[in-house]
Amino acid sequence: MTNEMFEHYYRVLCRLFYECPGENQIESIELAEDIYQHTRGWRKDQRTPLEREKTSQHIEQFFDSLCGYFFTLDIDCSASATHFPALTGIQMTRGFDKYVMMRVANTFPSERRLRPMLQPGDSFVYEPVAVSSGGKVFFLFKLPGSSMNFDDFRIGLEVDDSTAELVCYSVQWVDPAVVYGEVEEETEKGLLACPAKIYALCSDAVYRHGKAYADNTTLSEKPVIFRPAMYKLPFFYTDGTFELHVPPGKVKLTLERGFEHEIVTEEFVVEPGEQRKVSLRTRRFLDMKSLGWVSGDTHVHWTKNSWDENEDIDLLAMVQRAEDVRVVNNLTLYQWTPRGPFIKPDAFPMGPVPGYCSDEYHIQMGEEYRNDGFYGHINLLGITDIIEPIATGQGSGGDETALDYPTNKTAIDTCHAQGGIYTEAHGLGPFENGDTAVNAVLGLADGIDQLDAPYYYRLLNVGARVPLGNGSDHPARVLGCARTYVKVDGPFTYSAWLDGIRAGRTFVSSGPLLLLRINGEDIGSQLDVKPGDNLRLELEAYSRYPLGNVQIISNGEVVKSLITQDKHVSIQLEMKADISRWFVARCSPNDEYTIIKTAEDRYTARPHIAHTSAVYVNVEGKPVFFREDAQFWLERFYRHAENIRTRGRFAHDGQRDEAVNHVMKGIRELEARLARHNEGS
Repeated sequence: MTNEMFEHYYRVLCRLFYECPGENQIESIELAEDIYQHTRGWRKDQRTPLEREKTSQHIEQFFDSLCGYFFTLDIDCSASATHFPALTGIQMTRGFDKYVMMRVANTFPSERRLRPMLQPGDSFVYEPVAVSSGGKVFFLFKLPGSSMNFDDFRIGLEVDDSTAELVCYSVQWVDPAVVYGEVEEETEKGLLACPAKIYALCSDAVYRHGKAYADNTTLSEKPVIFRPAMYKLPFFYTDGTFELHVPPGKVKLTLERGFEHEIVTEEFVVEPGEQRKVSLRTRRFLDMKSLGWVSGDTHVHWTKNSWDENEDIDLLAMVQRAEDVRVVNNLTLYQWTPRGPFIKPDAFPMGPVPGYCSDEYHIQMGEEYRNDGFYGHINLLGITDIIEPIATGQGSGGDETALDYPTNKTAIDTCHAQGGIYTEAHGLGPFENGDTAVNAVLGLADGIDQLDAPYYYRLLNVGARVPLGNGSDHPARVLGCARTYVKVDGPFTYSAWLDGIRAGRTFVSSGPLLLLRINGEDIGSQLDVKPGDNLRLELEAYSRYPLGNVQIISNGEVVKSLITQDKHVSIQLEMKADISRWFVARCSPNDEYTIIKTAEDRYTARPHIAHTSAVYVNVEGKPVFFREDAQFWLERFYRHAENIRTRGRFAHDGQRDEAVNHVMKGIRELEARLARHNEGS
């Protein structure tokens, strides 16, 4: 497939996942990203012919499958004429655009340039596309039912700049139906109205939004990360009641409310003009808070999608409850742009947001301190005062003259002095080699968000004891799509929640719930044992969907694995203590165990994945340590120090030395551990 054809399909897919969100939306976004890497990505020249062929096949298979969802016109462009299907007409719903797929087969003996023609016109303009002999091409066009009424439409095909005769099809208009819904939760106090999110899949294979928040883009669409494209969210939020306008036919409503509530689905058929009332009831199948586990999103910027404007805090409270995220950390950031910098969100000072904190739900203002080129981004939680300058270096902090100073280490020390904690925001940071691993080895890091699982294991293998965290980075992603569960001691308070992170009592999730214990001790615990002592491993895994692969990992190796379609499993395993070990549990619908992969451009969190932080088992007081992992990190640390020394921008050598010496301190610590290990081996 040529680059021209790749570009054609990239544009069609961007239109598809924004204007026609359906059950195939995730696949359409990921296919668009695959195409992007062939044509515009910085590694495009490294793509092999085999990879191009694989992507080409995927495109054709995907668009063939779309024809099963959308009204489709099969057109044969032959040497003698262009052949259109014989139809009596199509049905359209007043007020609703209708999307039509055109599948054109070129049976000319040679390549032809093809472009669809439509009256009344679609706002989306296609460029002519070169189609080889025996090939086919797909177009997606819109009949504008929301802007006008018409009795027929005409479609044609431009072939090599020659206009074919337009074929006329009649249109039958029908009235939409209206669904009035209410959402209730079954509680010990009876049925209570509650916020939730609703997926409304309509008869035309498109998810539709309720009336209340349809025009609020913060709640209805999100950006495709690092791409100039948006996707329409396939669900809408409701504060407890909703009004939904739909085309006649089958409607499938699916209710979700966080990770601890049952999925509720109701299907029905509505007639033109019908008004239907629907009640959806949900219940909590597992109350994690009653077990001491409190969910939170460590990384939220409650702003509009443009990032530079505060969003209504009442909407945040509604979405927080709809997603059932107990703790939301709303982080202020500084962003430099050529048009001028901004600091947002800034509606409240650091600390708890007045009127939005209780023993059930809590909103706390914090800060994201950022350096794009060398140190990475860090989330500062539980601080009492903003820590200046909020961002340093080129990009977030300024133009090419911006200094890479003060370092993140300065902000970390200030955060700890204020009684707060910090988490590394994006895995290993810039180019997967920022300050993150250095801080973990030095014992500074209170947690690491968005860390790829294999890197986590390598850190654990050199004695770094750091928990996993996760957050959505809203508005980049949907609030709560990735979250951190924290075990708190006693009644829930925000301070106790931070203490749980400090102690390593966390697991991260985009759906499943994992409870891991060793000899009765929770995640984050350290057990000191002797060789031959018995280790009793217990894992409880819960999910709203089939769990898939459920595993217990020790020192990077799978010690127990189960593939299941169940939504709840219990695993018990006994083993004898032999060497020092760390243990984690994880689950996934496939073999991907990282919720947000920072090494790749992921538009959202991978669904239905969970991963615990570690339980540590020391045999005879010796920590886990692997020589090859130490060498892996040392090579990166030396490269990182040299990168700062040669490329960092500083006012004087003293600042440069401070930044480099922080990395060198991590190198000395790791080399000392390696020396002790070699002496003992």
